Amino acid sequence: MPFRNLTIRSKLLILLVIGAIGVAAIAAISLFEQRRTLIEDRKVKTQHIVESAYGVLAHFDRLAQSGKMPPDEARKAAADTRAAVQPATAPERMTRGASVTSASASAITILPFV
Repeated sequence: MPFRNLTIRSKLLILLVIGAIGVAAIAAISLFEQRRTLIEDRKVKTQHIVESAYGVLAHFDRLAQSGKMPPDEARKAAADTRAAVQPATAPERMTRGASVTSASASAITILPFV
């Protein structure tokens, strides 16, 4: 038995190293899972913003198609709606490492409203 010949100090050191490796492995797995969850949340939030914006555009399109609103006026109303929503949700450009709010808001900025 090789462990019988080790001193108590060596045995404790081996135990400490094994414990540290275990904690590091658990921390790494946790960080990767947290990153995956954040990315998934960002995708869902962006999808919701896009769907909401699409609903607004579809509303103005229906108004224009039904004749309740002239097409030019519908385009202007859609642009005004975009302008009203954009400052509240997109205060800054999205950069690497940006928060979920600014990442989601970037989806509004790139939508072709008009």
